[in-house]
Amino acid sequence: MRAGSKAALLKAAKELFSLKGYAAVSTREIADQAGVNLGAITYHFGSKAKLFIETVTGLMEERAERNRCRCKDTPIASRADAAVELCAAVRGMLLERCGVKGPDACRLMYREVHSATSEDPEIFEPLMESVVENYMRPFYSRLSALVQSLQQELSKEESEFTVHSILGQCSVYVTHQPFLNRLQGSDTSERGYLLRAAEQICRMTLRGLGLSESEIHNALEKVAEYETGLSET
Repeated sequence: MRAGSKAALLKAAKELFSLKGYAAVSTREIADQAGVNLGAITYHFGSKAKLFIETVTGLMEERAERNRCRCKDTPIASRADAAVELCAAVRGMLLERCGVKGPDACRLMYREVHSATSEDPEIFEPLMESVVENYMRPFYSRLSALVQSLQQELSKEESEFTVHSILGQCSVYVTHQPFLNRLQGSDTSERGYLLRAAEQICRMTLRGLGLSESEIHNALEKVAEYETGLSET
């Protein structure tokens, strides 16, 4: 098996699965686009299902690398720091989920979770286990900790409900993007639009958690300064 065939298969799989979905892509099509023989899929991955799982987890790892600088695992020093990190996480989610062109784990996962793929235990169970435990749970737990830090009177369940609200507000810009584009008469994946949407989500969330307008303003300003610094490095 020639060197580089595994990488070529993963590249082709990312493009084809993202474009068509799992069920509509054949192993022959992936092999042809990768420029390798059909047996390379079995050799490197064992099956189409395992290639799909590795494709999605690879995309999730790329996303995780980009987001590690935004969502930390260090102790939360203050309420102000929690507000800044929460705003950075919301901005990051919207820009990563909606502003990315080309193959993307989020769009791919949304499609497959609501398709026949979710009924195939060979794919769905190991995929959900990997994505939830390795990528979603750390981020979810951190958001819950940030919410709890911002309003300590909340129960664990109330903090989780708040996180669900944040995730839902961000997710609508992925799941309903074509409808929003038509309703708004503009491209809702455009960076400026997403930043304004993120600011609105942050303001609503932080107000609900009892922060003052000046605290919210300071948090949003610090996030904007931080993001500017990242783009210049």
